[in-house]
Amino acid sequence: KQWYQRRVRAESESYYSEEDRAELAAFLRHSQDHRAKVRSEREAQSKVQLEEVNFERNDTVNREEIMERLYGEDKGMVAELEARLSLVYETYCDENQPVLWPVLPLKLR
Repeated sequence: KQWYQRRVRAESESYYSEEDRAELAAFLRHSQDHRAKVRSEREAQSKVQLEEVNFERNDTVNREEIMERLYGEDKGMVAELEARLSLVYETYCDENQPVLWPVLPLKLR
């Protein structure tokens, strides 16, 4: 058993030259740097996505201002009509369960 371990150790030490070891170390360093860069980019992207979500939430606050600008004093009536129409549409969809139109290519050949 000791003979085998010495032989394996000798083969493994002679298999890689110093140049190969240096090249492998450089590759591993480059790989580690790349992983860190990708990780930081993902974190930055997730922060941007979080800011976009927060912007969408803040958009509902500005909806009243937009309605005021577009419809003036009648903003309440328009908002009520929009809500009623949305409710009728959702109720219809819930009751009838309409089938979505199939997406087919125009040329069936």
